[in-house]
Amino acid sequence: MYKTAWVAVLVYMVLCSGCARLPEIVFLHDPLTAEEHNDLGVSYENKGEYALAEREYREALKKKKDFFNAQFNLGNVYFKMGRVDEAKDAYKKAIALDPAQPDPYNNLACFYLQNGRNLDEVQKLAEKAVSLSGPRRYRYLDTLGMAYLAKGEVDKAIRYLEEALNITPDEDKVFLTEVYRHLAEAYGMKGDEVQAKKYLDKALELTEEGHSL
Repeated sequence: MYKTAWVAVLVYMVLCSGCARLPEIVFLHDPLTAEEHNDLGVSYENKGEYALAEREYREALKKKKDFFNAQFNLGNVYFKMGRVDEAKDAYKKAIALDPAQPDPYNNLACFYLQNGRNLDEVQKLAEKAVSLSGPRRYRYLDTLGMAYLAKGEVDKAIRYLEEALNITPDEDKVFLTEVYRHLAEAYGMKGDEVQAKKYLDKALELTEEGHSL
């Protein structure tokens, strides 16, 4: 009986000591593609987990150095994190990768505009984005309008902002709210209180419905 018990204990000890020496699992090869890393980054970014999004975009670029989407998305996430110089560099790299894509020009223009830098460059970048057209042209027109407004050219600003408003899809109510606010600001600067109030009321109405940034 004692012999059987000791054998059982020894077997248990051998098994446990063997388990203790099991090596950790190490992945020598990243199973995800560049596209999958980018998609994962977008998912993290949409949830506000910007550090994790940055990591995934960087991993995507390690696997595919000329991956425009990952480079552009990296610029966006840097912008959201307030890492302005890195955002600027990322957008410039995205433009170099695909000069025919309008979004990096527009976002770089927004970057300069929000940071009060180089308004002439803002105008040029926004004009370039508008010239390249695309399904988001209404956003580029809004940026161009705000560039002129920042330069004090109110009539030109209103012209581009109203053009942006006219082609903004009805379903993009969040952006409509922004355009209304920008028009209210522009007409306010012009001294047209009636038009300023009209657009401000429209913006407030959409905001109350939950359509705001």
